[in-house]
Amino acid sequence: MMRTSFSGVLLAGFALIFAAGSALAGETYVSVGLGLAADEIGASTTGINHPTRCDSLLYANPANAASDAACSDNTARRFFGDSFDLGGALAGSIGLGYAWNRFRVEAEFLGASHDGETRPGIADAGNPALQGKSSEWSADSPPFYRVSNFRTRQLFFNLHYSFGEGAVWTPYVGVGAGFARIETDYTGY
Repeated sequence: MMRTSFSGVLLAGFALIFAAGSALAGETYVSVGLGLAADEIGASTTGINHPTRCDSLLYANPANAASDAACSDNTARRFFGDSFDLGGALAGSIGLGYAWNRFRVEAEFLGASHDGETRPGIADAGNPALQGKSSEWSADSPPFYRVSNFRTRQLFFNLHYSFGEGAVWTPYVGVGAGFARIETDYTGY
């Protein structure tokens, strides 16, 4: 399986733009952007959770563990679900383009990183997956979930056609394609 890196695709896109520039009579341009990115994501944890009394490790003789219907119910249930407000973070972009006549072709890379947010793991006391489990954690250190190291990397290739030149307002039409890579760490304690 071949894995393509964003930097490799970006460099290939920039090389294509420079190659086109040497074949056409136009001008190359570079754009740089800096701003704030505010992101919010939803996350949830789902799994099979038998009642504590079913755990054979709690019994001196594991054969004495409960084995009723609740202990063999393997239905996956949601333990936790919430949204994480990652707040604002610096976001940046860099682009390289080539303009000739009324056409522009460009490659643009955008990126942002957030530290993350921590949320309590017991958001709903009525959650059937957590019923009877309150004795399994400390009141001083209850369960929590954390989203951290949230990173976005986006790479776009665009083609624009301008309907007018030299005016204060220049209408244009464009088409583009891109890739996005989003990474984060999701932890539950």
